[in-house]
Formats: sequence, structure tokens, C-alpha cells
Amino acid sequence: MIKKYREKGTIRAEQYQGTDEQQRKYGILRMKRSLTERFHDYLFTNYSSNSLSVVENGDWIVSFEDGSYRILPDDFFQQTYEEVGKYDETGRSD
Repeated sequence: MIKKYREKGTIRAEQYQGTDEQQRKYGILRMKRSLTERFHDYLFTNYSSNSLSVVENGDWIVSFEDGSYRILPDDFFQQTYEEVGKYDETGRSD
């Protein structure tokens, strides 16, 4: 039998704008994989497996407790999540 599920907890997320501050904060690398490719921004989404994901301006970076990240496109994020509060850089909520 197929059942429906939803996430129980809240998440922390920030919309990516490609700023120098965000690149430093998340350790984002700007690089090409070949000479003919344009530059992309890459984020290590899982350090234990060295997984790199492309992050574009407007995507959302979702942070998990274990230090890993997931990249979500804006349209999917907007359909799936709603804001319940804000956090500052130290993790304190409003």
C-alpha cells in the first residue's frame, strides 16, 4: 500500500545569490570542468563522499544538522516549504 509522507522538522535554508560572502560561507568553488564549459559554482553537498553539486543564482541551499547540504531549485523550494522564522549567522532564531 502506498502512503503519503511529509517532513516532520524544520530546515535551515538560504537563497543563493552568488555573493563573495556566500561563496566563503559555504566553501563554494567557481570552476570549469573543461576548457569549453562556462564557469559554474560548485558546493560540496556531502563532505564524507566528496559530492559536488552545481548551485545557480536563485537556488536554495538547505543545511542539515550533520553538516551536509542539499541544493533545491527555487520553484521546487517555494512549492515545498514555507517560512516559519529567521536565523542569524550564529543559529539564533527570531
